[in-house]
Amino acid sequence: MTLVQCGGHFAGSAVAHWNAGADGRGALLTGDTLAIGADRASVTAMRSYVNRIPLPARAIRRILDALAPYRYDRIHGAFGVIDSDAEAVVDRSLHRYIAWVNGDIPDEPRR
Repeated sequence: MTLVQCGGHFAGSAVAHWNAGADGRGALLTGDTLAIGADRASVTAMRSYVNRIPLPARAIRRILDALAPYRYDRIHGAFGVIDSDAEAVVDRSLHRYIAWVNGDIPDEPRR
């Protein structure tokens, strides 16, 4: 088990990487540092979930950078599990988050 301090939810926020987890494919134990979406196909991170305060892009990049050396297929969060492809889910979700907070995704209605 490796503790990965990635910040985000609070300055010392961390996740645990379990290399042998998910039958040797690796797992993250994230608590609410990374929150699993209700769709079980996305994750998010917030400074304050209760107050709906988002994180800036630099904090999300720090999380991505901290997790980059680790391989994992599963995430056990505070309120759910992503059973497979979790590393891709984190990458896709957090890059989408950065694009939104940077204003890189048009906020116009679809036609």
